[in-house]
Amino acid sequence: MGDRFCTSCGLPLAPPPAGRRGRRPIWIAVLGVLVLTVAAGVGAALVLNAEDGGVASRSESPTAGDATPSPTPRQPAADLGDAFGHALDHRPTPCGIGGLTCTVLTVPADHTRTGRGTLEVRFGFRPAGSRDDRLGTLVVASGGPGTSAIFLSEIYLGMFPEEVLERYDVVFVEPRGTGLSSPVTCPEASVDAPDWTDLGLAAEARVNQAAQRWVQACLREAQMEEVWWLDAYGSGQAAADLDAYLDLIGAGPVTIYADSYGTVLAQLYAAHRPERVAALVLDGAIDPEVSPIAAAVQQVDAFGTVLDDVLASCDDDPFCVDDFAPATARETWDDFAAVLREGPMEVSISTSRGAASTIELTLHDLVSVSGALVYTEPDRSALLRLLAAAAHDDLAPLARTAALGSGLDPETGAALESLPVDDGAYFAIGCQVYDPTSQLGTARAIYDSIAASTSRLAGLAYSELACAYGFSGMDADPNDVDGLERLTAPVLVLGATADPATPLRWGERVAERLQAAHLVVTEGGPHGTFGRGSRCIDDKVEDLLLLAELPSGERSTCPGILTDWYVPILRPWSAYADAADALVALEEELWNLPDYIAWDGTPRTIGCRYAGTLSMSWLGSDRFKLDDCELVDGFPIDGDVTFALDGTTRMVLQLPNGEVEYESDPSWALTISGTIDGETIDIRR
Repeated sequence: MGDRFCTSCGLPLAPPPAGRRGRRPIWIAVLGVLVLTVAAGVGAALVLNAEDGGVASRSESPTAGDATPSPTPRQPAADLGDAFGHALDHRPTPCGIGGLTCTVLTVPADHTRTGRGTLEVRFGFRPAGSRDDRLGTLVVASGGPGTSAIFLSEIYLGMFPEEVLERYDVVFVEPRGTGLSSPVTCPEASVDAPDWTDLGLAAEARVNQAAQRWVQACLREAQMEEVWWLDAYGSGQAAADLDAYLDLIGAGPVTIYADSYGTVLAQLYAAHRPERVAALVLDGAIDPEVSPIAAAVQQVDAFGTVLDDVLASCDDDPFCVDDFAPATARETWDDFAAVLREGPMEVSISTSRGAASTIELTLHDLVSVSGALVYTEPDRSALLRLLAAAAHDDLAPLARTAALGSGLDPETGAALESLPVDDGAYFAIGCQVYDPTSQLGTARAIYDSIAASTSRLAGLAYSELACAYGFSGMDADPNDVDGLERLTAPVLVLGATADPATPLRWGERVAERLQAAHLVVTEGGPHGTFGRGSRCIDDKVEDLLLLAELPSGERSTCPGILTDWYVPILRPWSAYADAADALVALEEELWNLPDYIAWDGTPRTIGCRYAGTLSMSWLGSDRFKLDDCELVDGFPIDGDVTFALDGTTRMVLQLPNGEVEYESDPSWALTISGTIDGETIDIRR
């Protein structure tokens, strides 16, 4: 199981400037990047390969952009032995992102069998800044399954210090089935995917039929007419593709940084080619030896535990307690879930057209949003805020978040051009570990495991039925990592006690079976801990990359937190002690708007909570234009807001009770001037 509960979780996020700004919740903060993965794959045609007897391969069209030539092929190092993967052909192609050079390899659809046609897979390459001081090759494998490290390359490059980029060639892996690498995509079916949690409330026969219908719809849209074609998309095949590319560029032993589901590919490669691995960093490690159903159950249990802890944490924050009073966060979640089990609710939202629109809110929406927003510390705070608004009978923020997370425009119900994630690649890759010969047995095991779970989010595991009913191909491809015991290279395993997607026990087991591993545990913390501003973690990774040194001992601990600070829901102006408090609350409200969190940077106008509009645009900074925007009922605001890249916020506003100019810097130093209620104000604090 991968990051099924989250549209883009497990992806790295560079630390925000000055430690407070730029901290959009990660589950949809990179939608603008992920849309490329989906849009580029739409309409990829199946092509008959005459040389392989008419067996299907996939074609692609390179993106426009950087036409830098690909790295010059060199002979493989003499001591590497025979590669377990091989390329039949290669060609340079523009990457169009991150200044990378891309190479497309034509590879066997199945590296272990002949006569099954070919696929085209892509790798990105960034040369070391200094050839004289070059240390080697750093391979980056992203999570998912279903993401492309090429499309996420700018985020990854922001995580590594300049010295690492100066001294390493960097290779970005785009696994087969993702991005432009023979993509498996079904965007229309992804939008129409079942509400798995709600579906799980029905009779099993109906659930099975719905799962089968949806799987077939996705496979038809993805043009996977023959079920055995799915066999080509297992992670073992992707590891063989990587070996073929490393042969092509003549790479010696490589260092691999992998996060989340990318750690499966990294472990498979190291198991098959231990002599070709110089070091591993496994950030949020998956244990490939756990059976897929057991992994799914362990994951939903971990999600449930983190959700329980987040809800309980509200009791220790007086602002959070006040927002939920007289109930608690836990009581609010449970009461709301009980109502939704009886049926969906109709939620009215304001739109940019002026008229109200209605969104249907389901139990699955509550569960999926709760799962998506427990990945990181700011996400968890944002979840509490959505629930607090619901406790005050304001369901619009939760409904908008659920729609956006499902790839729908909350105001029109139409599919967004930037879909959060495509289910085709996710299931095509992740389901290959299932036994395809026992559909009913697999489904029965999934039902029984969910019934035995006490997790509030157990219903999300119903999505595993897609693997039982058609996505598992014809031959099971278990992630065989038996060769890992031969790996002598140093391995840094990163985990966190509050990681819901890759439970810490997985990382512990992975570290135990390696000869030279050190486990770094963050107390609390997010899913994926490197590159988020913790020197305790980042220094250890950099020491391994630059000095080939692991910390002493087998395990160390780094400090962390469970949730970011809680931002109270916006109140009427009169509820605040002074203008400064009211304007700070307004700024934080704007930062936490669901549509802004999900915004991909293209100009967009949305309806404000009660009336009026808010227009978002990018002109060197994030800019808002408010037009009679009522975020509080009966309090229309006009004006302009700028969120600068350096972490400074500026607002020039016309309010019902005055006019103000407001500026706050990353340390919350405030400068406010204007008139309020006929009185001149000049605030510095």
